[in-house]
Amino acid sequence: MGKTIDWWLSMITPTGEIPAINDSHRGLFPASILRDGARLFRKPQAYAVLRNLFGETGAESGPLPGYTSRHMPASGFSVMRTEWTPEALYLTVNYGPYAGFHTHFDMLDFEIYAYGKPLAIDAGIGLTYDDPLYNIWYRSSRAHNMVTVNDSSIEREGIEGERIRWGTTHSADFFSGEHSGYRRFGVLLRRQIAFVKPSFWFILDDVVSSHSGDTLSWYFHTPERLVPEGSGFASLSAPGIRIIPAGDVYPFRTGTGWGASSSMRVPGKTEQVPWIRFDRISSRDSVRQFALVLSPFRGQEEAPEAVRVSDRHFIVKSRENAEHLYFTHGAYSDGTLKTDAEFVLVRMQKDSPRAYVVIEGTYLIYGGKKVYDSPAASSYEGEIAP
Repeated sequence: MGKTIDWWLSMITPTGEIPAINDSHRGLFPASILRDGARLFRKPQAYAVLRNLFGETGAESGPLPGYTSRHMPASGFSVMRTEWTPEALYLTVNYGPYAGFHTHFDMLDFEIYAYGKPLAIDAGIGLTYDDPLYNIWYRSSRAHNMVTVNDSSIEREGIEGERIRWGTTHSADFFSGEHSGYRRFGVLLRRQIAFVKPSFWFILDDVVSSHSGDTLSWYFHTPERLVPEGSGFASLSAPGIRIIPAGDVYPFRTGTGWGASSSMRVPGKTEQVPWIRFDRISSRDSVRQFALVLSPFRGQEEAPEAVRVSDRHFIVKSRENAEHLYFTHGAYSDGTLKTDAEFVLVRMQKDSPRAYVVIEGTYLIYGGKKVYDSPAASSYEGEIAP
C-alpha cells in the first residue's frame, strides 16, 4: 500500500485528479486517501502535495517529492512534469502490459494537463461496464491519443512497450518506446516524446510498414474547442494548446466521441469530447512519420514555428531562440553534431549555440569540439562555450 501511495503521488495531475486510464473514471482524487497514506505509511510528501494541489492549509508539514518527472517501468507509466503546482505542465504516457479485461486497446498513448486544465485526455470507462459504447468506443484504440491503423484496435493481450528509453534533466525529459500491436498489418510503431521544459512537447512517431495502402491516423482528444491555425490547430480560448506539424501538411478529420467528463470533476460523469486526427497512407517497406509540437499557452503568446531539417533533426523557433531537437537513436552524425546518445537538445540564441542536453549518451561533439564526455551512458546538460 505504501508503494501504491507513491504511484498515486507520481500520477496525480496538477488539477488533483488521476487520469482516466483504462477502466478508470476521471475525477478529483480523494484527499482522505493521501492523508491516510501520509500517516499510516510515513509519506510526509503526501502532506506537501495536499497543500500544493488541493490547497489544504491545515495539512501537516512535509517535503515535496524529490522528483517532478518520474519513470515507472514496473507499472508501465511515466510522467513528465514541470513543478508541483496547479499551473504545472504535465504529461503521462502508458506502455504497460496487458492486465486483463480492465485493459483498454491503447499503447504509447498520453494525457496532457497545463495551466490548470486538461488539454489531452483518454476516454476512460464510460458510465459503467453496461454502457453500450464500452467495447466499441471507450476501449478502442481510436478513443485514445495514439496512432491507429485503418481505424482498428491493436492486439492488446501479450503486447507492451518495447525498447523503452527514458532520461530526465532539469531542462528536458525524453521517452521512447515501440509496440507491435498492429503486426497483423505488418506495422511497427515507435513513439518518441521530448519535453522541452517549460514550454512544449515534441512527439515523433515513426510508422514502419511492410504493406502499402493502409490508413495511418494520429489521434488527439481534447476538451478544448480547436480552430485551424497555420497547418495545425489551436484552442479557441486561453489557456489552451497548439498542435503544430513540423514540416509536413497532413490531411485531417475532426469529430467527437464520448469520454470521462473533464468539466465536472465527479467520477462517473461523461460528455462529448472533440477529437482531431491527422492521416497518412502507408507505403511498402518504408517509414511514415508524424512530427508534431504540442505547445500549451497561458495567454496570447506568439506561436512557435516548427521546422523539419531531416527525419532526425527538427527545430522549434521562437522570436530570438531556437531549440534543435535530434532524435539520434544511439548513433548520429551530420557534420555539425556527433553523438551516441538517444536524444540531444541544442539551445540556440540569436544563431549561437548556448546549451545542450544529452539523454543516455557518453559523448557529444558539436562544431568539432567535444562538449560532453562520460565513461558511462547518462543524461546530462551543460553550456556550450563560445
